[in-house]
Amino acid sequence: MIWPDRLSCLAALLFASGAAHASDTEFFGHLRERATLIDNSLWGTERKGEDWFLTHRYHVGASIAGQNVTALVEVTGAFQHGAKGGDSPVEENRLDINRAWVEIPFADKALRLRIGRDEWKLGSQRLVGWRDGTNVHRRFNGARLTATGNSYDIQLLAGFEAENDPGILDDSLIDNRALWGIYSTFDAPLGLPSKVDLYYLGFDSDRGINQTLAGQERRHSFGVRLAGEADDWDWDLEGVWQAGHFQPDGPRQKIRAWTLAGIAGYTFSGLPLSPRLALSANVASGDRDPTDRTFGAFNALFPRGSYFSDLAHLGPRNFYNFNPYLTLNLTEELKVTADMNMFWRYARADGVYSPSGSLVLEGDPNAPRHVDTSTSFNLEYQPRNGLFLGAIYTRAAPKAFVTAQNTDARTTHFVELTLRFDF
Repeated sequence: MIWPDRLSCLAALLFASGAAHASDTEFFGHLRERATLIDNSLWGTERKGEDWFLTHRYHVGASIAGQNVTALVEVTGAFQHGAKGGDSPVEENRLDINRAWVEIPFADKALRLRIGRDEWKLGSQRLVGWRDGTNVHRRFNGARLTATGNSYDIQLLAGFEAENDPGILDDSLIDNRALWGIYSTFDAPLGLPSKVDLYYLGFDSDRGINQTLAGQERRHSFGVRLAGEADDWDWDLEGVWQAGHFQPDGPRQKIRAWTLAGIAGYTFSGLPLSPRLALSANVASGDRDPTDRTFGAFNALFPRGSYFSDLAHLGPRNFYNFNPYLTLNLTEELKVTADMNMFWRYARADGVYSPSGSLVLEGDPNAPRHVDTSTSFNLEYQPRNGLFLGAIYTRAAPKAFVTAQNTDARTTHFVELTLRFDF
């Protein structure tokens, strides 16, 4: 399709015609270099042994803000070298348009209409995120209308996910993965130190899947989120109910799914290193009976890729977990975080899924629920504005459900070293 070319031509024309009248011109970009080791990918069920590979990501862009319109164009190059499984579509994209949009303000800028290709992230990114952990960001081609006031922010959006193709200027839109909805954020009532998010998101795809069937999926998500902080406490709580239908080759199934997610933390600001203790606890429904006409598995739609950890081997579908954290601020620039993620299946008849929603291991109603326990250590160093250095180690141990299906299951080891510079 020629959608990206039309966007780039439109943005270039706006740059050419409006540059002389622009009140604000900005150039920006970033580079990211990353080395990754995965030993025994997916507990050795996907690949046994070590797999070292490198990824490189480069973004360069410019924006021009005129009197009546703002235009932005950003190009990206993403490269992967050395992976034993070959180049991944979310790691390799040699040259393409990452963002290209125009924005028109109305009502003294209280309303803004943005049209084009953009990165969308909503709230906690549990349902819509730009997937920064991978080498290629997730993008959408569409439109977004934003209304902003002193105590509210409301977004109306509709679009299609942009395709990730590894070549040069060959990304089109995936016209069978549509997203639309409204996302609103308000100050909490009664002066509470929180923000309240209320939202509806519609999703349509002919790539819907359960354990054994594929078909057309139309899903409606209704959510509420409460996030804030007071004194040394912080919290982020969210609930989502989903309805709709799933149409495989057989009988049509109604969708009834849900999730509850939360994290709460406390920072001991008076102690050395300002330690922060936090607990994340989450649950998402699974399909209790694949033979009935109710599809009960939650779909996280377009979530951030590193949902539970940077290893990103488990997705938010048919699960419950407990994930305690400890963060220490060694200096103003250097902090270290240790966490343990204990992960179980919610419905025994349903399986285990990846962050993209694809099936990793089929369900077994007679098998145990416990899937995995992962321990991670994350070191982050930011010595100056724009520069980031990171090191992560994760050990993911297979538990009873995995070993019941694969007696040769092995512990996964994951190492990731990152250098990033924003300008």
